[in-house]
Amino acid sequence: MRTVWIILHQFCRGAGVMAALFFLADFLGDLLIPNFGIGFSGIVFPGGSKFPGQVLLTISSLGIILAAFLPFHPSRQRIKRKMKYVFSLVRLSIFGFILFLCVKTFTFYLFFFNGLIDSLFPVPFSLAAAFVLGMNLWRMQKEWKRSKPLDNENSPRRLIIVHGISFVILVFLVPLFLILFHGTTYYPHNIGWGKEFEPVDCIIVFGAKVNKDGIPSQALSDRVRQGVSLFREGKGQRLVMSGGYNSHNDSESWGMKNMAVSLGVPQRMIIMDKEGYRTYKTVFNVKGIMEKQGWQRSLSVSQYYHLLRIKLAAHRVGLNTDTVPTWISMDFHIEPRSLVREIAALYYYYFFKWGKPVPQYHKEHSITRIKASLDK
Repeated sequence: MRTVWIILHQFCRGAGVMAALFFLADFLGDLLIPNFGIGFSGIVFPGGSKFPGQVLLTISSLGIILAAFLPFHPSRQRIKRKMKYVFSLVRLSIFGFILFLCVKTFTFYLFFFNGLIDSLFPVPFSLAAAFVLGMNLWRMQKEWKRSKPLDNENSPRRLIIVHGISFVILVFLVPLFLILFHGTTYYPHNIGWGKEFEPVDCIIVFGAKVNKDGIPSQALSDRVRQGVSLFREGKGQRLVMSGGYNSHNDSESWGMKNMAVSLGVPQRMIIMDKEGYRTYKTVFNVKGIMEKQGWQRSLSVSQYYHLLRIKLAAHRVGLNTDTVPTWISMDFHIEPRSLVREIAALYYYYFFKWGKPVPQYHKEHSITRIKASLDK
């Protein structure tokens, strides 16, 4: 039982360090690159100020990282004496952040039980983060009063190994948790299930594989059907079909448009983005389309595991969109592979997909064609 308790402590310590590094990357990224972070450094206090939240996160993150390695430092007692007030400030900051996360968790469940949020995975990230930070705060308080590490005084190497293993596991589990929570959670009052609703300007259907004959694959067919269903229900005024070309030069967007027309959508209500080869290009191109048309709001349709990356890309380019998960009728063995792929892609997008020059319109995709499509 003691071994399990030690592993749990070290797992939470590793989770705390990973969260701290992520918070710092989010905060520093926002300072250097507009719209870099995905919101954790954007805690808004009364009056609309983000600065107190950024200071709170920075102090908490640095303190968690320092506290994670301090117990194994040979001069830890001398460091403790010199940094007594600093650690008091760190503990106070972490406690304040935990309170903020508890309020977020309470708000989520208040909305959830009142039907304002629908989720197949109703465990908010704020709840998990509050638990991890609470465990780290408890450890810091206990270890501050001891002259030796809390878990195993005679084997710091063993603890460091457990700490490293937990960190590696969390590199996979944290994005998986975020994908499951965000991808299976949607806000009905935002997209028309509430009493008051105004249709969004467009519904964006993200491309996927088309077969050799130009017919959408099963995954793409699911997306198109969901987009058409939302359009029929009056959730959006236009459909935007975005995709590239496969190795046989078959157009994803044409296949999507043909399928939507066969399901009863008028051609004049469909806009094609033929150069949405990647998720980032799709949101970049659609952002340009919406700006030219004076549109403000959109819905993005894809499988649940794809939605977090869409939201990140949209945030980076400034596209205002809400995500809607589609049902999955693919073979079961494809879903785990897609999840693993999305985790890798999410890390790539987070660290590398920002501010890169992506051609907004070229070749066949031009403002003239967009206007012609609208005038049909």
